[in-house]
Amino acid sequence: MEYLYDGSWRPAKGVALDMDYYATATSGTGGRFTLTHPYLLSDDGTFTVRTSLDSYLADLHLTASHAQLKVDVINRTNICFCSSWLDEYSDLHIQGGMNGSKGKVPPNRKLYFQQSADGKSDWKSLGWFTTKCDGTFNLDAYVSVPKGYWRLYSAGSSDYRSGYSDSVHFNRTATRITGFDAGPEPVRKGHTSTSTGILQRLSGTKWVAFGKQRVSILFRAKGKKSWTRSGSVKADSHGHFTARFTAEQDGTWVGVYLASGSYVDAESDHDYVDVR
Repeated sequence: MEYLYDGSWRPAKGVALDMDYYATATSGTGGRFTLTHPYLLSDDGTFTVRTSLDSYLADLHLTASHAQLKVDVINRTNICFCSSWLDEYSDLHIQGGMNGSKGKVPPNRKLYFQQSADGKSDWKSLGWFTTKCDGTFNLDAYVSVPKGYWRLYSAGSSDYRSGYSDSVHFNRTATRITGFDAGPEPVRKGHTSTSTGILQRLSGTKWVAFGKQRVSILFRAKGKKSWTRSGSVKADSHGHFTARFTAEQDGTWVGVYLASGSYVDAESDHDYVDVR
C-alpha cells in the first residue's frame, strides 16, 4: 500500500483493506499486507483488493484505491474405486467416480488403468478410458495377469492436479490349455475322434502342470453358432487329458476348464475336424 506525496510514492502504514468483503487486513511496515481468502476456491476468478469502504475504517486523508488480480484455480483430483471385483474369466470390473475440489466434476476426463505386482512400485499402464460427463465410470477390463494390485491415474492439466485412486488387490491364478488337438483328420464317420491337450497353471513366471482337474470338451457343428458339451475328462497328474468321441459330422472342437476357487477359466485353441 502506497500514497503519493510530493511527487513520489511512499509506503502507507495502518491503512485498512479488504478483498471482496471476504478478508480484511491493515497495512504494516513498508505498506505491506496479507489477505487470505477464507473459502476453498473451485473456479478461476478475478478478485478486487481495495482500501476499506467502511466509513469507520477509511483513511480520511487518502483517496480510495483498488487493484484486481486473477486467480487460476487448479482443483484437487479425487478418484474413487467404489466397488470392484475380479471374476473367473479374468475380467476386472470397476465402478466409481471422479471429482475435484468442493465436488466439482471434471467432465470426460481420461483415466489410465495401471497394475503393479506388489502395489508399491513398477506400476504399468494397461490402457485408458474416459469418464462419463458426470465423472462416473463403470468398466469391464480383461487382465492377462489376474494377480496383483490395480489403480487409476489422472494426468494433470491446467484446471486439475494429477491424482491416483486407492489401489485394489486381487489374487487369482491364471490357467491355460496348451497343445490341444482333435483328430485324426480327416476321420471317417462313425469312427473315433480323439481330443488331447495339457492343462497348466501359472506358478510365479512359469507354467506348471495342473493335474487332477476336469476339462470339458465342446463341439460346434459346421454352419452352427452354438456349442454343445460332448463330455468331460479328468487330467492326469501331469495335466494331460485324452477324450474320445464318435465322429458324426464336420465341426470344431475345443477344450474348456471352468475354474473353481481362486483360479481363472481356460480355453484351448479351436481345432476343426473334417468327417468323411
